[in-house]
Amino acid sequence: MKTEKQEFVLFELIQDSLCLKDPILLKNYLKEIYNDLVNLIDNQNVKYMTKLAFNDYLKISIYIADKIYQSFNNVSSYGLTEEEFVDNMFKIYKGSFEETIKIIFNILDFDKDRLIQKDEVKLFLSHLPINGELEEEKKVEEKRLKGKNEKEDNIVEKILKIQMKSLEEIDNIINSSFNNFQDKMDLEQFTEVTIKKNSEIFLRILFFLYDRMPFSFQNVEAMRAKYNQTKEEDFQKISTNASKRNSLVLPKGIISEKFKINEFSINEIDKSFEDLTLNDKENKKINEEKVKTTNNNNFLLKKESKSISPELKNNNKPKKENEIKDTIKTIKNFQDKNKFNNSNINEKKDNNLLTKLPTVNKKEDNKNEIKNEKSKAYIVNNKDIKYENWVYKMTKKGNLRKFYLVLINKDIYYYKSETKKDIVGMHNLTGYYFLDTLEKINIDGKTFLSFEIFNKNKFISRKFYTDDLFIHKDFVYIIKKSTCYFNFTDLYEMYEEIGKGSFGVVYLGKHKKTKQQVAIKILNKERIKHLEEFEKIRLEIDILKLCHHPNILRILDNFEDNDYIYIVTEFIEGGTLFKYLNENKSKLKEKKIAELTKQIASGIKYLHQFGICHRDLKPENISIKRQNDLEIIKIMDFGISKIMAPSQITKTYSGTLHYMAPEIIQKAPQNKEVDIWALGVILYVMLTDYYPFGGEDKKLKEKIVYEEVYFDRQTLVCNSKEVIDLIRLCLDKSRKERINIDNFLNHPWFKVNGC
Repeated sequence: MKTEKQEFVLFELIQDSLCLKDPILLKNYLKEIYNDLVNLIDNQNVKYMTKLAFNDYLKISIYIADKIYQSFNNVSSYGLTEEEFVDNMFKIYKGSFEETIKIIFNILDFDKDRLIQKDEVKLFLSHLPINGELEEEKKVEEKRLKGKNEKEDNIVEKILKIQMKSLEEIDNIINSSFNNFQDKMDLEQFTEVTIKKNSEIFLRILFFLYDRMPFSFQNVEAMRAKYNQTKEEDFQKISTNASKRNSLVLPKGIISEKFKINEFSINEIDKSFEDLTLNDKENKKINEEKVKTTNNNNFLLKKESKSISPELKNNNKPKKENEIKDTIKTIKNFQDKNKFNNSNINEKKDNNLLTKLPTVNKKEDNKNEIKNEKSKAYIVNNKDIKYENWVYKMTKKGNLRKFYLVLINKDIYYYKSETKKDIVGMHNLTGYYFLDTLEKINIDGKTFLSFEIFNKNKFISRKFYTDDLFIHKDFVYIIKKSTCYFNFTDLYEMYEEIGKGSFGVVYLGKHKKTKQQVAIKILNKERIKHLEEFEKIRLEIDILKLCHHPNILRILDNFEDNDYIYIVTEFIEGGTLFKYLNENKSKLKEKKIAELTKQIASGIKYLHQFGICHRDLKPENISIKRQNDLEIIKIMDFGISKIMAPSQITKTYSGTLHYMAPEIIQKAPQNKEVDIWALGVILYVMLTDYYPFGGEDKKLKEKIVYEEVYFDRQTLVCNSKEVIDLIRLCLDKSRKERINIDNFLNHPWFKVNGC
């Protein structure tokens, strides 16, 4: 009986698509990056890579970056040691399957107890980028750059559908993977599920890490002039499996469609079953396969010799020989459209930079195309090299020294000549910002123009000079791209101040091309003194970027330069719910209150699906947009929000006292239930125009923790028993007994009011 064919993927083939051929060179490159990004800790006289530097280098979601950082960090609270950074990064991109899966397991092991939890893995996967979502956002940004503006409601609705579908997929993946393990897995079980079942957990995270790799093989190869010899014994020091890797075959599932695994290029595998089950003594090698990528070089990869995985290599043939034959035969004819070749990866990164660059005048761009031989240095055969040309740097003695400067992604390399065989040094642009300078100097009758980059965290300034106008323009443009430079006033106009915060000011503004009114929050970095404050701001930006829901404030742009962080959001003309309630005292009917409450709850449910706990819900942090005859709720201000799985807890004291849950005041374990309590307080305030618990701070805290809520029938907008029941369920002192958001939205009170 013929068995149904199951398609598989070679782990090594996926890894080889990164084109990182030389493990020694990769390790040395990672050491160079580490030494360029570390900070000296004065009281220890030891260098560490701080969490901020690590996050800036990866340039991914702060939540995901934090989990990766925590999995690497086991030595010091100051930061990562060289060994932690280099070894872990190496294992992700060049390690054996066993090393790579252990790294991914450690990332998912939030509390480092050598077990991964079902709800934590689900939460992590939900924060990985979704292809369809990114494509929609890219379309929107392209329209904005052209001066066209799509309706916000349409954008939100499209992306929301994509996100909800993705969450359903993740549920299916998680449930099937953890099916036999009671919501927990150790490394051995996780490996077994990855290899033997159709689990996509490992592959989703692997492809995310590969797709967002912070360097390319060109960056590594650029260091070959410095590290030009690789000895066989060095390979053995790095990893026992680095040069003698075992082939591993992974099942291909839904993830193949999302990440186009089937598009990897591989010659047809037509080896007989007998060839694939040779005994250890013979250990016949698979012939070298040429893997053809789609970059302009037609770069050829030669797969290293491999032995067959243990599942296929025993003296005794497996029981289901026909099934394995069919499996092997299906690993063939992959098309040469490799999604993960480096040219595609970096094309994607370049496109994402459009959101952070000023609009380009096409006519001016054409005029300024390279006009002489000196500036014809754009690399044709290698798309990752952004630019290279001769520049000068000033020596300590005030003389100009000439270097051949090569910029690849975010790395700058200095060579003595155009041959690039005599490297002087390199540095990474993480943490650097471009500074506009009009400085000109005259030496021996020649006029030199300059451009400068500056790292404020490390007080390092690097200034470059050129005597060629076109080289100057080319370098300035490409350095701006690499450092994500922008001129804010090229994109937006600012008007009056409409709010203030701890670190900056909020202005009313307008997008110059689309004429869309926006709110612009400008945060002064001088006022942000601690790493934790930076992390909170960046987490707030990430949460806003993730959120595409009609009842949550939408972010439109975010930028960062040497001095400020800019957060651009939709402008809500109606003001806050607090203002709305003050203007409509005694006018609100029960039905209107139910409509507004359901919108707030709908937004909270969406947040909780992604593990986001707001922790400061109150009328002042809820905007209300008047649209025709409707009032649309918009939850905002995620400054103290946290992302937590249901099994995780925090014990921090934060929020606004009148809306604090008892567990916050007691500094007891807390999670998303604090938002339900705050929702109950907001509903009580809308019904009565009073807080459920009053008094000075000390008395108020005691009431919140110990007293039951009291309902004064005379102050209630309505005497509905359903709404009183709902408020009591929200204000239950026990967080575990408190109503959850799904039951809240399905409460009879909403049905009574036609919601």
